[in-house]
Amino acid sequence: MKDNPFLHTVMFALVAVAIILLAVKAFQREVEIDLGENSPADSLTGKSWAGYRREFIVNGRVIRPRNDNDTVSEGQAYAMLRALWLDDSETFESCYRWTEKNLSRKAKFADNLLAWHYGNGANGKAGILDWNAASDADLDYALALFLAAEKWCGQTPDRCADYADKARAVAADILALETLELQNGELLLLPWPEEKPSATGRYEINPSYFSPGHYALFHARTGDSRWLALAGATYRQLDEILSRLDNVTGVGIPPDWCEADLAGKFYPAEARGLSSGWDAFRLWWRVRLDYDLRGSAEAKRLLTSRLAPFLSARLLGGEVQLEYNYDGSVAKAYESPAPLGLYAWCLDGLEPGLATRLRSRLREFRHEEDGGYGESDDYYVNSWAWFGDAVGAQRFPFAKIGSSEEREY
Repeated sequence: MKDNPFLHTVMFALVAVAIILLAVKAFQREVEIDLGENSPADSLTGKSWAGYRREFIVNGRVIRPRNDNDTVSEGQAYAMLRALWLDDSETFESCYRWTEKNLSRKAKFADNLLAWHYGNGANGKAGILDWNAASDADLDYALALFLAAEKWCGQTPDRCADYADKARAVAADILALETLELQNGELLLLPWPEEKPSATGRYEINPSYFSPGHYALFHARTGDSRWLALAGATYRQLDEILSRLDNVTGVGIPPDWCEADLAGKFYPAEARGLSSGWDAFRLWWRVRLDYDLRGSAEAKRLLTSRLAPFLSARLLGGEVQLEYNYDGSVAKAYESPAPLGLYAWCLDGLEPGLATRLRSRLREFRHEEDGGYGESDDYYVNSWAWFGDAVGAQRFPFAKIGSSEEREY
């Protein structure tokens, strides 16, 4: 049979089209996988949230299985923020109602802050174990309520005023009871209300509670200029804390705890040491939040000039440990998915190569079957590690809720 050039051309074209179609399908599958992994409603993030609710949330109460199923105020706020992220208004409302019913200090202290610790007492009955408040939880609680009022106002108008009014009341009491005015006029965030001046002239400080993004948003929602003043002062304070505590030089990471005097000078916390671990890593989430909320140049500077170089140098050695000393030496040699996931989210878009490497480390701790991380009953780890898998999924949506882009912070 003679060759038919036309037939050859047609066959070649058909084969080419088939190859292109297969390639397009393969590409689509890849895109679907990528988008699926990074979507708030995807199987991985959805499994993680479902597992978290199943393991830790009981009728609106967030429990810590490893601590005799007790409850801390930060846990209630974490769950509410995460419910907000996943558009789970039912869980949000349940956690809010439980919190107000069981942790509110209003009846006892006439303020809107939260008692930080609830659990089983010596008599076996559940109740408040410590009425003191924790400013990080109060900040996150107010943030969640402000944003929920905007996000769900149109859907549930009966709740809208409740959320917003409560947020304003909590924010006002944070300023009144959980900040300290320094001699230079700056405000300083305290970890809890101080009932009287310190006898030693120094106050314990937890840098991981500092949250200039919260402050800026609270200013936009309340009009109280003290929030902007606190946001500005915080970066001056953080620069000092990250660099030097009295005569001890740091490497750019915060200590879990330190002390401050009324002159605004910072010192090592004598009773707590100079570790940088379970508390400290949360600071970077709060700094990144300020970058996402208002494009803060100061936040970007700290993330790229302090956090990124520190982590990059540690990854060259193979691992990022959870507990370091203030001087950068390893305090305890073990990795945890909690800071790995958090750091990956904090550096997303700013140091993408480093963020990718951190996510790669995170995957070694992830449970594909239920979306959990590390030990399934570890409330704290599973409250933070999931951020790494939320990377790219429209960002943690604080700046996109309501009309925040139209407001000047």
